[in-house]
Amino acid sequence: MREYRKRKSVGNFEPRRRGRKPLDIKLLQIWEFEWYKALHLLREGTQLPPDPNFVVVNERETKAQLQWWKSASYKDILGEMQPGVPPEFDELPETERERAKVRWTMSEWKWLKDFAENQRESEISALEHWLKPRITPSMRGRREIWATASESKASIKAVGRACEKWRLLPDVRSRHVAVFADHVQANIEKFQRMKADTRYPGPHADDSRLDYLARGLAAVMVGASPITAIHRLRLMRHEPGGPEWVEKRSYVDGKGKPDEVPAHCGCWRCELQASRRYWRTLRSVQEGL
Repeated sequence: MREYRKRKSVGNFEPRRRGRKPLDIKLLQIWEFEWYKALHLLREGTQLPPDPNFVVVNERETKAQLQWWKSASYKDILGEMQPGVPPEFDELPETERERAKVRWTMSEWKWLKDFAENQRESEISALEHWLKPRITPSMRGRREIWATASESKASIKAVGRACEKWRLLPDVRSRHVAVFADHVQANIEKFQRMKADTRYPGPHADDSRLDYLARGLAAVMVGASPITAIHRLRLMRHEPGGPEWVEKRSYVDGKGKPDEVPAHCGCWRCELQASRRYWRTLRSVQEGL
């Protein structure tokens, strides 16, 4: 009561709101993005999904390169590479020197042809692997970890063992993101309750599961209710009046030329879509040719 009277007498009194603090959507968005990258890295070996337009554009380029390597001659592959000038072979009799130089040149040409053929085989193998990537044992293993962790009926022990394997993945350790597996283990009961909710996506909606868990775990990081945060982030507005909406603004670029940023939603999902416009445009140009 004394504190109430003292604060009121100062003149800047504002009544304190009771109940839970409102959700900080911007902070949730930051953590959602970090969790999305961590979970996608676990499942696919990359932090973000590839741009489909980037894939289409590069598939065409890759197929063109593959055709070139299959039909290229040794001269095409070697370009300006030549055997060079043979040694003088001063230790040999003068009558043998010319024949030694010819043998040396032929040997060098054979080495260059072998080099070109090895280069051809290496490039063809790499390009064919890019076009039809194989499921390696390491990729199969990481997807098994994801399948266990995301399974709604998986026991706490099973999820704990999956987290142990998760944190030991080489790319997870090299990127210093093993801490995300630790956070899941530290909040295992909340994690399990998220998956037990009736709104948790089924096994055939794997991408939706990833989104769901990224949003719920973001809420855990800020001390909010996972189910509430999942609902709020899923229904977040991306138009004027939304929490991440950025109004149009003008500026002067580094060359002194006026430019402007159009009004847009600044959330990470919308920013990711905007960054992919280049590949969408390039694909349209290719398809128009």
